Amino acid sequence: FFFSSRRRHTRYGTVTGVQTCALPIYRTRPAGERWQLSRTPWWKQPLDDFRNDDVREIVIMAGSQCSKTAGMLVALAWAVKHNPSPVLWITGNDDLAKDASQERVTPTLERCPDVMPLLLNNRLDKTVWKVRTKTCTIDIAGAQSSTALEQNPYRFVFGDEVRQWPQGSLQKVEKRQRSFSDAKRCFFSTPMLKGDEFHQRYLAGTQCE
Repeated sequence: FFFSSRRRHTRYGTVTGVQTCALPIYRTRPAGERWQLSRTPWWKQPLDDFRNDDVREIVIMAGSQCSKTAGMLVALAWAVKHNPSPVLWITGNDDLAKDASQERVTPTLERCPDVMPLLLNNRLDKTVWKVRTKTCTIDIAGAQSSTALEQNPYRFVFGDEVRQWPQGSLQKVEKRQRSFSDAKRCFFSTPMLKGDEFHQRYLAGTQCE
């Protein structure tokens, strides 16, 4: 499990402080399970960085079954509760996005005690491609969708399995965040080719293990 983060106005940064495990982000639970940091201690620093306003980009490069998506779902639920803003959850293609929506994203939000009261009950507010809450909207899309990458602005972007994205998609995602001076991006994926676009993103940050 490797992760890398970049701070505001810098290409390469290091984390200078570690916060306590009692922070609210660690009590958020993904769907169908009681998520505990003690079982996945490698998630402590990435989640600390997610709460750090100075960190603008987090890149997680890890093998399969390393809780990559589960950790990001924790961060998503925390953001909806504590820092509501427009969110984009984006994965390789529309089929994968549909699966992520129905099997991971929506169930996580529905079963998280802190988020449940914020959900809207109208069926039009909870679709495969969009979840509206009382405080923000979460769009879910595939990286091949021109609508997701070229229209709406987002403060938070969660990019799943980035190795499957079309070339140039990472730059398009960045453009969707220009409206927010405090935008944050999280890219997580199993690695594919040394030196590819995703690997270069990892190399541009702190390169922690």
